Amino acid sequence: MSDRGVRRDINPLFFLGASLRSAAAFPRNALPLASRIVVNQIRFTAVHALPILVVASLAFGVPLLLAVAPLTAGLGLGETVDRILITLVVQELGPIVAALLVVVRSGTAVVAELATARVTGEQEALEGLGVDTLQYYVLPRVLAFGVSVALLAVFFDAIVLGALALGRARAGEAHAFAILVRGTLSAGDIALTLVKGFVFGTGVAAFTCMEGLEAGESATNIPIAVSRGTLQAFLWVLVASAVFAGLRFVA
Repeated sequence: MSDRGVRRDINPLFFLGASLRSAAAFPRNALPLASRIVVNQIRFTAVHALPILVVASLAFGVPLLLAVAPLTAGLGLGETVDRILITLVVQELGPIVAALLVVVRSGTAVVAELATARVTGEQEALEGLGVDTLQYYVLPRVLAFGVSVALLAVFFDAIVLGALALGRARAGEAHAFAILVRGTLSAGDIALTLVKGFVFGTGVAAFTCMEGLEAGESATNIPIAVSRGTLQAFLWVLVASAVFAGLRFVA
């Protein structure tokens, strides 16, 4: 079950192929352990990140409200600007902010953890026992990151839209804003947020795990792996977001 080739001169396409082969050969008797790893990773990645996400959402939503409210009042474009903000927050900002938060908070931790396992010989010992380290280290984290980013994106959207709704309520426009939200958003928008969050999260996990497992034998390679993994995960989020935007444009 062990794929020892993944430890040397890896590239993303090889890593993807090796991961898909490991997923296809995932043993049933390993599902309980994998499930526990997924649950624990979601708890660390999503649940423990909620306080930070709330602060980030309010730090974004409140200044946005304070900056936009006078502008819309002066130009009489309140409904148009609100519609743009609702669409921008739900379709674009939610998944991106959630993914970048996961990169900074959990992605770096995963790279350091797996790089340490490589340096200390834990990875090699597991391979010697016949354990597929992709099944043990990578696949549960890929699933957990995908679910976590999707959930955090929805929470971000809800908090920011809640802040905007509160501002409209203070102006006596709560009912009109609620009608506007229902008219602007559809089930497809929510589904797109979840899909983008899941795709962003799985890519973040894949790149950070790849760099962690390929850190090298020396402890000095751990910070290098963390830096490389974080950079690649950031680039993945930006590139994937651009691809989604391009697909929506040509659709």
